[in-house]
Amino acid sequence: MKKQLLHFGWQLTTVGKNDTIPATVPGSVYNDLLNAGRMEDPYWRDIMLCGGTAAASSAHT
Repeated sequence: MKKQLLHFGWQLTTVGKNDTIPATVPGSVYNDLLNAGRMEDPYWRDIMLCGGTAAASSAHT
């Protein structure tokens, strides 16, 4: 029996391009893009409005 390790060596590739970034499995495309600096943090405004803490978000609802 051959043992295959799956926790490293994954790459995310854009279809039709020769562009790859490291990927994490299990993980998500969004997390990989964020870690590679290819997308902005979607929650940065929420964090800034709450004074930098997630716990403060309930005070704004």
